[in-house]
Amino acid sequence: MIAGSEMTGIYAIDFIDAKNGVMIGGDWNKKEDNMYNKAITRDGGKSWKLMDNGNGPGYSSDIIFVPETDGKEILAVGSQGIWWSGTEGDSWKKLSNEGFYTVKMINKTQGYLAGNNEIASFTLTLPAI
Repeated sequence: MIAGSEMTGIYAIDFIDAKNGVMIGGDWNKKEDNMYNKAITRDGGKSWKLMDNGNGPGYSSDIIFVPETDGKEILAVGSQGIWWSGTEGDSWKKLSNEGFYTVKMINKTQGYLAGNNEIASFTLTLPAI
């Protein structure tokens, strides 16, 4: 993961169970840079693998597994927009340019976003990639 500068590093982490987790961050000063900013673990955090390095979301402030998808679907949000992966982070689709700081899923399709004095509800209706 990117680190070393004042505004770089991990900004969010989520585990679906004791072994499977994702983390995301980046460089606050270079928000579109999507290198070394998102990773996945399958061994409880002992080792991490970069996800789609150089593609997908840049700096993001939150990441979560979509419930009821066995860890296959992931959402990432940040000031640059909302991103979805249906391939465990191997590829990403940008859903919106509207920026948010955090995301919470209620179930597989319903969730909430918050950021910049705004709270929004959403329905996720995407086919798998």
